[in-house]
Amino acid sequence: MAFRVLKVLLAAALPAMGGCNYAAYLLYLVAPGEDSGQTVKAEYEGLAGHSLAIVVYADQKVQYEYPLAREHISRSIASRLQSDEVRKKIKDLRIVEPTKVLSYQEEHISWDTMDKTELGRVFGADLVLYVTLVEFSTREPGSVHLYRGIITAEASLYKTALAEPDSRVWKSDDIRVIYPEDSPSGVSAANDLLIRRNTVWLFADRLVKRFYKHTETLK
Repeated sequence: MAFRVLKVLLAAALPAMGGCNYAAYLLYLVAPGEDSGQTVKAEYEGLAGHSLAIVVYADQKVQYEYPLAREHISRSIASRLQSDEVRKKIKDLRIVEPTKVLSYQEEHISWDTMDKTELGRVFGADLVLYVTLVEFSTREPGSVHLYRGIITAEASLYKTALAEPDSRVWKSDDIRVIYPEDSPSGVSAANDLLIRRNTVWLFADRLVKRFYKHTETLK
């Protein structure tokens, strides 16, 4: 808002400046600040050059209603981390194939009681990104005919080279995404698939951005 006001004041002063070049230069100086958005620093910058296992925990209720939730979340996070945009920011990060982690979870029923460092060493990973799903749904609360994706989760990062009490090197606050934000969509099997995909992508994007400096557009 302040930039818009400054532009208006400068524009009003054009006649008194005796020439447009100087005024245009001043307008140029203030314009980038308005359009470039807000720079957000990384919360943790230590992923580059390491190997990372993505482990997603979901309780029995979520697994029963959405048996593929863990797979969709882990694959989407891995895909986002391996995108061209992120690879330029986080160099030489090696991701443990999500299928390998998911298979281990299926074959070892007590995997969630293991220390995170031990779990990471099973996959030969330096780091473990552990995501705990608090809420995962594609239905509007209280309705069987309306779809809206909601994911709430906590995430922590563990360094397997450290002793267990000190192994957690980063922890998020609650990460919550809703899609669509404005209003739910009507009943349709296609809607459910589309909403689930977009909600998971939004969550992965929101999480991965915690690990590199980026620009967010000001609203």
